[in-house]
Amino acid sequence: MPFSGETALKNAHPYEPFNCAKAYKIVIGSIPPPRFCETSPKRLYKGDIDWYYGSRNNLFWNMASALAKEPLQEVKSRQLFCEKYSVGFVDIIRSCNRKKRAASDQYLCNISPIDISKILRENVGEKTRIFFTSVFAAKLFKRAIVGDITVDPQNRADFKPFNLGGKTFKALTLYSPSPRAANNKAICAGYENYKALLD
Repeated sequence: MPFSGETALKNAHPYEPFNCAKAYKIVIGSIPPPRFCETSPKRLYKGDIDWYYGSRNNLFWNMASALAKEPLQEVKSRQLFCEKYSVGFVDIIRSCNRKKRAASDQYLCNISPIDISKILRENVGEKTRIFFTSVFAAKLFKRAIVGDITVDPQNRADFKPFNLGGKTFKALTLYSPSPRAANNKAICAGYENYKALLD
């Protein structure tokens, strides 16, 4: 059942989950900016990369590149990074409407979630760690899961365990890498949390 909201610009998520069955760390966000979700053709900006966190202004891959000490400027190198460090990517939103053609989550409505429970149950890792890239994504995750799970969307301090289908996961909410949310304090704190992606 889609979450309620107004009807506006319709967007479908453009990417399939990546490496989630094998990964020991899974990054969960909401949905890319509207220009990544559009088709016929996509109108990306110079410097955008057509994949997860590909906006030229998003800091995710800047931090990952600095931590890994290697350039991550194309889809292939980013996918190789994921395989090397056992990282998977999936976003919680399968489709949604936008009240405004803007990237901010505050304009999202009529949200239909992906079957995130199925994706996590197929994961073969032991105590797989979940990295939410925003409080909003963590809240949607909690709403999308059937049953009561002990996920605190505001938790940025340490990985906290939760049980799903008889398996234990650990979750942490990162400081958002989006340019709208980023500031000096968040970047410094976020950099420390992002280090766990390479563990």
